[in-house]
Amino acid sequence: MVVLFAAAGARGFLRVSVGYLFNGILVMEHEARRSELGLVEEQLFEAVHDDERVRVVERFLRERTKERTTDFVVSEVVDRIRRSRGSLRIDKLAREVALSQSALERRFRRAVGTSPKKFAALVRLRNVVRMRRAGASFTEITYAAGYADQPHLIKDFRRFTGKAPDEFFRTASAFC
Repeated sequence: MVVLFAAAGARGFLRVSVGYLFNGILVMEHEARRSELGLVEEQLFEAVHDDERVRVVERFLRERTKERTTDFVVSEVVDRIRRSRGSLRIDKLAREVALSQSALERRFRRAVGTSPKKFAALVRLRNVVRMRRAGASFTEITYAAGYADQPHLIKDFRRFTGKAPDEFFRTASAFC
């Protein structure tokens, strides 16, 4: 089972730093007792429908969630980055939330596990993938996503995926 947390959601559940997990995998035996996991496995096995399985996992996660205060500034920054589809300047964003850029980066990294700039780049790349799946050309995508030109888009794409966009989209896994 794979669980995808919201940008700041894993912080209340995990014992390890969120930054440790960025683009990584956590084995649940490190976070919960084997007996607890065995019970969840049994409940998942006995569930007839997927919606029941989702409820089992949600219940397990809710019961294990530690009470932590939400950093509302970071939540607002995450929302702004998403609304802009990753196309905004972090220094300007920091000024808008009345923080220095370094203070914002520290708080953001502590809550989300990465810097606001890298998070924005990931949001931007996700938007690129979404537009391509919808049939947009690379030229349309380049300008709609806020890139100055296609070489910048290709550079970002390679940095995150290890492939050029045309190569990435030729694979079936890009559309799963």
